[in-house]
Amino acid sequence: MIHGVKYFNDDMEYLKEEHFCPDCKTRLETVKVSKVINRKSPEAKDFDFGLGSTPNKTWLIGNIKFIWKEFECPNCKKHITVKEMKDIEGYIEPEKIGSGIGGKIVFVVCGILFIVIYALVKKYF
Repeated sequence: MIHGVKYFNDDMEYLKEEHFCPDCKTRLETVKVSKVINRKSPEAKDFDFGLGSTPNKTWLIGNIKFIWKEFECPNCKKHITVKEMKDIEGYIEPEKIGSGIGGKIVFVVCGILFIVIYALVKKYF
C-alpha cells in the first residue's frame, strides 16, 4: 500500500535541452521513472522523505512512491539518469548569482554606497 507520492522536479532546464545517446547518438527523450520505497528500508538513505523547510520539516512515513525524470534512448532503450548524463557531457553547474567571492564583494560595495548616499541625503536635505 502506498502512503504518499513525492515528485522530484530538479534540473528542469537541463531536461529541456537536447541530449544524445552516448552509444548510438540518437536524440534522447525524457521519461518518468518511479520507485516505491519504505522509509525503514536500507535504500531509504538515498531518498529524501522530508516535506517543507528545515525548521518545521514534516517527514513522510511508510511506503512512498518517488517519481522523477530520466533520459531514455528511443533506439537502443538505454536509460540514463540526469547525473550520469551530466557526467558524460562534462556539465559544470552554473554558479548561482551572488555566490562566491564576486557576489560578496558586490554586496559589500552596494552596502557602502547605500550608507554614503544616505549620509549625503541626510546632510544636505
